[in-house]
Order: sequence, then structure tokens, then C-alpha cells
Amino acid sequence: MCVAAHVGNNVPNSTTCTTTPDTAGDCLLPGCENGVCVAAHVGNNVPNSTSCTTTPDTAGDCLLPGCENGVCVAAHVGNNEPDSTSCTTTPNIVGDCAVPGCEAGVCIATHIPDNTDGQCVPGCPDAFAGQVATNGGFVGLGPAASCTVLETDGGTVSLSHGAPTGIGGDVCIPSDGKLQISGGQVVTGKVRLETGAQFHESSSASFTVVDEGATGLDDEIAACQDLSAAAAAKTCPPGTAIAKLKNQTITGVCGENVYCVQDVDVQTSDVVTIELGAACPAATFIFNVTGKFVIHGGNVGGKIVAGANVEPSQILYNVIGTGPDVAFSGGGGGVDCCKASVDGTIIAEDRKVNLAPGKVNGVICSEKSIAIVSGSIVCPVVFP
Repeated sequence: MCVAAHVGNNVPNSTTCTTTPDTAGDCLLPGCENGVCVAAHVGNNVPNSTSCTTTPDTAGDCLLPGCENGVCVAAHVGNNEPDSTSCTTTPNIVGDCAVPGCEAGVCIATHIPDNTDGQCVPGCPDAFAGQVATNGGFVGLGPAASCTVLETDGGTVSLSHGAPTGIGGDVCIPSDGKLQISGGQVVTGKVRLETGAQFHESSSASFTVVDEGATGLDDEIAACQDLSAAAAAKTCPPGTAIAKLKNQTITGVCGENVYCVQDVDVQTSDVVTIELGAACPAATFIFNVTGKFVIHGGNVGGKIVAGANVEPSQILYNVIGTGPDVAFSGGGGGVDCCKASVDGTIIAEDRKVNLAPGKVNGVICSEKSIAIVSGSIVCPVVFP
């Protein structure tokens, strides 16, 4: 007699079988073992990265359990929590106006805007808010975003001359730096001074001065320098090298856009527009500039503008190495400043920065002297 299921006449081990129900969420499928259909047969695995439930999720780590070679792993890379989910594996930075949130499976300290903890130090709303991807994760402006103008070494920050100059946010000076203010200049935030910093003021305005102690700006300075180094280490994809950034439109993609620029030379009839085809808050534009950075304003041009679907907070100009000063000119300073203007944050660690006059809708960071004169504005300012 021919028996359909003859004990001992077994199909090969690991053959998929159906007489035993699958155990949902265990990363294994039923398979034959010595003639028996076993629900969780080792080696008969569900595809890697399939969600699983037999290992508990690790709360706050931005990753969900996923299958790896038949094993349910709590933090499976690639099986990510949704972006902007709150997370706890990266410490919160107190006072940075943000709380940790998930980005592509990584817990980023400054991902979710928040100003409700009572210790938030609002900075420039146009400060670079992006994250530069590195081998070790992501680097952003972080605590440096609380300083609209950040001197990182022994340079002098000058606010002076003619029409009122405005700083929308804080001015931060380290222990070996100097701040000089004369005339009716406006700082809407605080003057933050490390111990030893010099502050010379002959102005009709009043300023809130904060003593940061001997090392109170260390985190801000390190964050600016780290972001500059991370940006400088990026390679430029084919077609993104620019000999001279002048009168043109830059159309980016939804992601990280890196450009290697020899010279920025925007003159009176030039307008550079940075745009996206569709809104993408996660997009960033990083311009690594090795030569000159000159903006000379006129009645029509002398501007770099955030165009369609782009905000100034998505743009970073990283001026690398020694060289000519970062220079703005062209007149028009004061309340309606200025003919020369740029949307985005400027880091020029090894260059002097001269706005005479000019407008920067973002943050300025340098270890050399920074002159903001003749009615210049850094970050939006409401004049009294």
C-alpha cells in the first residue's frame, strides 16, 4: 500500500512546509526536520530587515526590531523609526532650542525645535539648521546657532559707523577676543563675553551683557569649527565644481547638495538664486569656497538669494583656508539694508569678514576680525 506520509521516508531537512503554522514575528519560517514540520526551523529564514516581535524594541534608539539571518535584532540598522520621532540615546543640549529626534535611524540632538524648557536661548532663525553627514554620524551648527555673530579666537568684532547696524540675536566673544561698539547700533540679543574678553562701548544704546566665565563659549566655538571641518571634508559630485559663482541659478535635489567653488564674485548686476524643484526641508546646500568671497551690491544685483522651496537656514558657505577677506560693499545700509546681501550662514575661520555694508540672513563665524559697519545687518532685525 502506498502511504502518503510514510514515517521515515522524509523530504530533505529545511524544505519549507505548511502543516505547522508559522510563528509570526520570529524571523523563521516552518521547515522540515527529520520528517517533522517545525514552526521555527533554523536556516529557513524570513528576508533580512523584515520587522519582528520576538525581541523587545529598545525605546528611544530610532531603530525598530528587524530580522538578521534568522535572528530578531532589537536595533536593526535600516529598520528605522519615522523621522522626527523623539529619541533618548543622544543627550539633549540644554538651551539650544531643540530636543533630540530621529533622522534616518540616528538620534540627532538638535532635530526637533523646542523652546518650552525655560532655558532656550533663541538664536538667528536663519542660522544653518542642516546636518552634514560624516562617517561618524551627522554634524550641525548645534550650540553655535545661539550666536548670530561668533568670534572663535582673538579677533575683533566691530559694530560702528553711520546708519544703525543691527545684529538679530547674540554676539559671542571668547576670552582673547574684543568687541567694539560705537554709535546707535542694535543687538537684539545679548553680548556674551568670556572672562578676559574686552568690550569697548561708546553708544547711545544699552546692551545686556552676560559673563560666560572662562570656558562658557567652548561648545559654541567647537561646534562652528567642527561643522566647517565636516563640510570641507565632503567630496563634490561630478558637475558641481564652480570656477566662479556669479550670475546663475543653482537647482538642488532633495538631500545634501555639495559644491566646490573657486571664487564667489557677485557684482552689481549679478543675482545667484538657490532653488529646489519641490519643497524638501531636509535638503542642504554646502558651498566650499577656496578663493575670494566678494559681494558688491547694486540697484539690481549683488545678491545670493534663497529661491523657490529653499530657506536661508538650508544654506552654508564654508570659506576654507587663508585668503582675501570676505567682503560686502555697495551702499544702502540702515533700516532697509542692503544692496549687497546673502541668504545663508557664513563660516570663514581663517578669513576676516567685512560687511561695509552688507546683509547676511544667517550666522557669521570666524576666528579673525569681523567688521559689521555702515548700517549692515546680520540676521533679521526689527529696529526700535
